[in-house]
Amino acid sequence: MDGALTLTRGSERVNVLSLTAACVRHRQEAASAVWVIDHRLGTCAPLVKIFVGGREVRASIDYAGATSDRIEVYFAVPCAGEAVLFAVGRDTV
Repeated sequence: MDGALTLTRGSERVNVLSLTAACVRHRQEAASAVWVIDHRLGTCAPLVKIFVGGREVRASIDYAGATSDRIEVYFAVPCAGEAVLFAVGRDTV
């Protein structure tokens, strides 16, 4: 995660240095195939970076069933790790 200066969501790239952001770090200590993240960022679709074993991974994120305070992250197999969520006012790159 160190040195991560750009976030992506689909084809959108966001320069982290230009963010005006609220950030939430979620730690999933127990391995699970579904992470329920209460973030209180006030957005249904925050930018999300997910890390398992210190490496960034991709996972399915349920924004459709989300609220402005919660998302769900789905994995093929149970895992533990960390998610970093950003609610941003930003300049896209």
